[in-house]
Amino acid sequence: YWERATWHAWTTEPGRTARLFLRKLRFWFHATESQTNLSYYFAIDQAPVLRILRLHLGWILPLAIVGFLAGGWREPLLTLPIAVSIVTCLVFYMSSEYRHPVVPCLLLLAAAGGRVSLDVFRHAVIWRRVALGAGLVALLVLANFRDPFLARLQSRRVDYVNFGTLAAQAGDLEVAERLFRRSIAIDPDWDVSRAKLAEVLQRLGRPGEAIEELRAAEAGAGEPSPMMAASELFRAGRLEEARAAFVAIAEAGGEESAAALNNAGLCSMQLGDVKGAVQAFEASRSLDSQYASPVIHLGRLALAIGDSTAAARYADEAVELAPQDGRAQRLQARVRGEVSPGEVDEGMD
Repeated sequence: YWERATWHAWTTEPGRTARLFLRKLRFWFHATESQTNLSYYFAIDQAPVLRILRLHLGWILPLAIVGFLAGGWREPLLTLPIAVSIVTCLVFYMSSEYRHPVVPCLLLLAAAGGRVSLDVFRHAVIWRRVALGAGLVALLVLANFRDPFLARLQSRRVDYVNFGTLAAQAGDLEVAERLFRRSIAIDPDWDVSRAKLAEVLQRLGRPGEAIEELRAAEAGAGEPSPMMAASELFRAGRLEEARAAFVAIAEAGGEESAAALNNAGLCSMQLGDVKGAVQAFEASRSLDSQYASPVIHLGRLALAIGDSTAAARYADEAVELAPQDGRAQRLQARVRGEVSPGEVDEGMD
């Protein structure tokens, strides 16, 4: 199935698919561990052993590349599993569980790369030393430098709030308090964790502390952001004003541009402006190729106008980008006729 879907993407949108593959390839050779069912960075806080064993892929991958170039490519027992792992991530999606099985192979290549590097720095002519040193520095930067997307994958504040919420629901209020306070320590300005902590403190019979946390949450929230203000216009049914506000946010640039254009497309959908909605969703998708929401909405529009082929393509792409997103799953189920149209939500991001 995924082979067919990938081939279809290459034949219909080769430029966009090539950019997506390059992003996945870069992610494969990066130190960041993508989340599966549990964040590795959250687990580090809970397990002392993980705090000690910090030989992560940011150090291993550069030396493994040196080992590969220095002759490791002649060893198929090492390189073939790595190639299979890379192809798997390119065809499916980038996940640490597809990379972990080949870490032993990477370690052997890294050991060879370390030995070659040591020999060069000890015995080679000066220009070879400089070239190897510059190459290693460049590889270390590429393997460890985090753009905003990769930095978000390493954030733990959401993990602590999620587990704190589960603890509160289970009645473990002391545990919940500790987890919410840890989230606040990571990001003191995030009002969500303070509001959650206030609820727990109230249940623990400490209303004074709860009020203090609520005040801190309100102070941290400050004036509504332009995105929040535009969202309030949307919820109030002032769709023309909301669309204009979202477009203005996108035109100003910044990290929220893709989400703003996605929401502008939703406004156009509710206003009956199908052409404007498609333009907004396509613009959002061009800004962030990993953003599933505009793809989901394009699939819904394709269904609405009866283009089942395009709807199926968008549904498959959305599931590939966000396998755990319930909206993508429901869109795919609707394309396959497994649910009725009324069961698919159209909430704003």
